Amino acid sequence: MGILIFVGLPMIVEIDEKGRILIPKEIRKRLNIKKGTKLRVYVDGDKIVLFKEESITERYAGKYRAKIPIPEDLDEFLNTVIKEWWKENT
Repeated sequence: MGILIFVGLPMIVEIDEKGRILIPKEIRKRLNIKKGTKLRVYVDGDKIVLFKEESITERYAGKYRAKIPIPEDLDEFLNTVIKEWWKENT
């Protein structure tokens, strides 16, 4: 199990009727979480754990040089390529 570090005071959030929670603005700002940001969620014992899912673009930005133009939205491009491959091969 990891170490839990609080920045500021722990915050209490409430679940709405659809099971959603609002991540406090301070946390969203610190982690650069915006509309459309993907979060991974899992259960660890009696805890719900969320963490920001790093996109392929964020993970590899600047690490490799391409000989072809890189699509502006690399994640969407890869999703499209995978879907097309899946249609052709299943």
